[in-house]
Amino acid sequence: TVTDGLVAIFDHLDAGGTISAHNGFGFDFLALAIEAERLGRRFDLVALADAGQLVDTLIVSICRTPPMVEFGKSGSAERVMREHSLVATAERLGIEVGKLGDLKALARRHGGFDMIPLDDPEYVGYAQRDGELQVAVTEALGDLSDYELREMRIMARLASSITLAGFKVDQRLLAQRIAEGVTRERELTDWLIAEHGLPTTLPNGKVAKKPAATKAGQEALLVAFESMGLDRRHIPRTRTGAPSLGKDALDELSDLLDGLDGVEPGVFKLIEAVRAVNGIRTVYDTAAQHVRKDGRTHSSVLPLQASGRFSVRQPGLTVFGKRGGKHVERDIFVAAEGSSLVAFDLNQIDSRAVAAHCQDANYLKLFTGEHDIHTATAIEVLGDAKYREEAKVLNHGVNYGMGPEAMVKHAHKVGATSVTDKMAQDFVHAMDEKFPALKLWKDDQRKRAELGDTLDNGFGRNMKADGQRAYTQAPALMGQGGARDLMMESLLRMPVDVAEMVRAIVHDEFVLEIPDARLDEVIAAVLAAMTFEWAPSGRGVPIEAGYDGPAKSWGQAYAAKG
Repeated sequence: TVTDGLVAIFDHLDAGGTISAHNGFGFDFLALAIEAERLGRRFDLVALADAGQLVDTLIVSICRTPPMVEFGKSGSAERVMREHSLVATAERLGIEVGKLGDLKALARRHGGFDMIPLDDPEYVGYAQRDGELQVAVTEALGDLSDYELREMRIMARLASSITLAGFKVDQRLLAQRIAEGVTRERELTDWLIAEHGLPTTLPNGKVAKKPAATKAGQEALLVAFESMGLDRRHIPRTRTGAPSLGKDALDELSDLLDGLDGVEPGVFKLIEAVRAVNGIRTVYDTAAQHVRKDGRTHSSVLPLQASGRFSVRQPGLTVFGKRGGKHVERDIFVAAEGSSLVAFDLNQIDSRAVAAHCQDANYLKLFTGEHDIHTATAIEVLGDAKYREEAKVLNHGVNYGMGPEAMVKHAHKVGATSVTDKMAQDFVHAMDEKFPALKLWKDDQRKRAELGDTLDNGFGRNMKADGQRAYTQAPALMGQGGARDLMMESLLRMPVDVAEMVRAIVHDEFVLEIPDARLDEVIAAVLAAMTFEWAPSGRGVPIEAGYDGPAKSWGQAYAAKG
């Protein structure tokens, strides 16, 4: 049956029934929530998901066929969405798709999706077949696992608090930043030409309309990225192997680098410059494009990364910088009158996830003493707490498979010039000797990835590494994937009314918009939710949190330490 009526759906849910949709938490369930409010009907996203009444088959598909990690081409949100579309999911399940119709062409013909007449024969046919496919996919997927049911609860909370509630924007400051950006783009283009030799002409002497798209221009940019310590293989690629430096690829690269400690700030300037020379919208232009009538952005949130980490899009909140002074980009996001923003994060969470997995007795001890992991490692491995900054750089390299030579190069790029070849070599050897179970665990994850096995993050999430890059990817996925679900465990532990205050999630950080009258109470509740012990089995690792703020803007929160 094809119908435009909503009453039957709400009656079905009120009676305890279940509904399914593909990308439901990205569209269908949100639309139902909005319509329910208009009609005065009950549609509580979180309560319905907690009761197991909402099934998003896109999320189930991603859980069962995890995206592969491949530099430059497999991590993009668009690729994952294509691979897990309703049609692609149906085909993967052996369901005959048949003719579906072209909804985009129909929308163009009528002047927009919302302008398509509900009785248009082509639309009715499309909707009928789309509904039949949805039923077939839902039936083929069968009962959900405990982890998949947990994902529905998580997605409901994020969709409700981030997408539906939205993040308020200071539109006056945004307009000012856009105007400043025009001047900045000209300066960055000149800098790229002068500092990194970006050619502005073609071999025939004509002016290049897109200098970064020429072969010589791409080579100049690759050399520029290498000068800042990035390996060429980290640069996104097109299907033909050419450097991919469009918006999505640069967003992905920026997202990856922003999640790493000690990344040289110049890398972000270079990414910004490439955006400018390619005519790509700035973060401010993108934000302005997505501010709605209520003065807020309403980003979509989907777990499209291989580790299960979230892609936050339209606008992409993860591309607003934090390190190297870039936190000022976040100033445009503000709290509503009478509220403040507080940014909470889990401390050294990737390393804690690795410790919980490997169960190395000596490594576990580093998380139970009076020092943080970097100071504790400096004392244990380098012999003195004064080497904390050196240990911080080396810690990350060791856990993710970086060799001594690469460690030194990276350390010098981020200002840790005291790291020598001998120190890096001694650090690697000492880590292997002092933490043998950690080494064995990493080697085991690498072997499994090389064989094509999926990796389990400890909560039941399957992850897939590129077997040819298993040495670095496998341990990284386990650390990042474990961190992802430790963040989600924190979200599920929050009181529902507190979880509704979340406005952004960026890696290991939650940003909450908290009424000033409840600041102390809510901060205590969030810290309690983010403090617990965890391990897939064996001895638990203490999970700890800190916070920045409160402040009236997201960027200012980092200057107001909690």
